[in-house]
Amino acid sequence: MQTVDTFDISELFEQYTDRSLLEEGTRKDTLVAGEYQGTLVKVEPRLAGDKSPFKGRKMLNLRFDLKDGDGKRISTQFVEVSPEEYRSIVMVEGEKPKYFRPSDEGYSREMDLDKSFKLWSQLSKVVNPTGLKLSAGEIVKMAVDANFSLYITESFRDEDRQYHRYKKGDLEKRREYLAAGYTGYNGIATIGKPK
Repeated sequence: MQTVDTFDISELFEQYTDRSLLEEGTRKDTLVAGEYQGTLVKVEPRLAGDKSPFKGRKMLNLRFDLKDGDGKRISTQFVEVSPEEYRSIVMVEGEKPKYFRPSDEGYSREMDLDKSFKLWSQLSKVVNPTGLKLSAGEIVKMAVDANFSLYITESFRDEDRQYHRYKKGDLEKRREYLAAGYTGYNGIATIGKPK
């Protein structure tokens, strides 16, 4: 019979783990920026909160399961979209944009559509390519369990809370960010037809 060596648990009160090792051990893996295939598996509706620039706006939190070539899930990604039109403009260089609904004073169709509405539009075109007049609810119903091609971005945040991105394919720069201990984040930039 094999014996198991043990130690006195009181020894652990003299052992400390370096904080940087704890950070490394709990760092979540992110995907390399690029195009991935995924399925929309869940939609959660919510109203934008009081602190949001979209207070009261109908938002949909989408959950996509991304898969490899063999159909195995490799990641879960979330993004918020909205079927309600908002447009944005940067009033002062370097500051956050100001958002406008069609009913707001100062609204102009010359302004850019915001990301949440653009992503909604992309999703809608995939499930309704002929442009039939469908309600937002019908679009959501058609989109759940449908397959999509998603362009995933990857950015890194340093200890000063500054964000860094690398050019597509620049894996050396990505390795530098990882080696420096920067925290990685993924985001969904576009939603398209599955390949």
